[in-house]
Amino acid sequence: MAQLTEEQKAQRAAARRGTTLAAEEDALRRERKRREWDADGTQLTRDEIEAGVGCRGCGQPSIDALGDWPLLMKLTDDEKRE
Repeated sequence: MAQLTEEQKAQRAAARRGTTLAAEEDALRRERKRREWDADGTQLTRDEIEAGVGCRGCGQPSIDALGDWPLLMKLTDDEKRE
């Protein structure tokens, strides 16, 4: 296996730091959003999702028991019409 130069090691370390910072920022953003939804009462519990309660934003259920289709939010408009 070829040895890395000091420059390559520094580049890889910088890339890891950037990835780590991005992951931390994403985790903080998600936690802030979760707390906001909890405070606003807009976050659905797993029981509500499984019971078919509609999304607080669009009103569509996350689990609609319409077969093997993916979640509604991942479907195109044409797929939703079908």
